[in-house]
Amino acid sequence: MEESYLHKALDKNLRDYFARNVSQRLIYGLGLSLLIALAFALYAFALFSNIWIALGVFVVVAVVSINLSFIKMVPSDAENSRSHDLIIAVAQNPSRVNDFRHGIYSVLLDDGEIYEFNRVEQRAWNYLVVPFLCKMHSKLSANKKQERSDTLTRSELRQLNEDRNALKVATDRIEKERLELNATRQRLLDFQRRLADQEQIHLELARNHAEQH
Repeated sequence: MEESYLHKALDKNLRDYFARNVSQRLIYGLGLSLLIALAFALYAFALFSNIWIALGVFVVVAVVSINLSFIKMVPSDAENSRSHDLIIAVAQNPSRVNDFRHGIYSVLLDDGEIYEFNRVEQRAWNYLVVPFLCKMHSKLSANKKQERSDTLTRSELRQLNEDRNALKVATDRIEKERLELNATRQRLLDFQRRLADQEQIHLELARNHAEQH
């Protein structure tokens, strides 16, 4: 249940991250394009001293530079979807990681080819996937620890049952010995009573014999 929640959270966080990146790229591209257009307009005004020419240059350069910046700087939905799916796949199967050095992040694609993350994908990995993997590792370690604890508990229960059975056997043996001891004591008491009765009989016979003589 928690693993499913973590995977869904990672999926949502990645989608939000790429959406924010698109928004940032749009704003940056728009700002850069307007600065370029303004620079060209000022240059045109300095050359021709005509506000309308400068305004026309500004509009043309702004339209062209905005389109070029969007094409070059803003990733498409297909690119974002591919990056998202690849990062999710590698996060679920970290063995696909090929090389993680400073500034170089390469992973294995489904066809076995090596793909190197771009800067946006590297930041997504560092800030979103690494904490996710740490959380999953922590959960896996906790589950293994719990399994070891459960195994130990079952072992203890088995030992407890064995001790209980041994105690029952010892108790039964002691009870049997106690009954045998009681029976032996009763036989001794009966024997003592018989001896006392016989002694009494012998004394009476001896007394009677003495009286007769």
